[in-house]
Amino acid sequence: MINKEIRKILKNENQVFFLKKQSEPGFLDSFILGFMVYLIKGNDYDYLIITNRRIVTIRRNKVLTNVEYKTDKKLIFNSIKSEITGLDLENNNITIGLSFIRLTYEEIQNIKKILNA
Repeated sequence: MINKEIRKILKNENQVFFLKKQSEPGFLDSFILGFMVYLIKGNDYDYLIITNRRIVTIRRNKVLTNVEYKTDKKLIFNSIKSEITGLDLENNNITIGLSFIRLTYEEIQNIKKILNA
């Protein structure tokens, strides 16, 4: 289901960056119910997709953010806060938090390189 939604969202756009990571269980999932919840729920994934026109974040197979941004303005990645800031099409400030994805050092460097290109 989520793959169809991703393809629909990204149709006719050039994909610049795609990150797919397995979701970590929440506090209740891991502490109270433990391993049984993991077996019952199956595999949930977190995604970060940056295209030439839009940023999409998906957490546990649910779309959190689907924002089109101004291509003539620069997106800024703050690695300390783990967020991307910029302007949307109506000149409103956008801030997209990425802390739920648990970015590694290499992934942070790739995002910086793409957004500063």
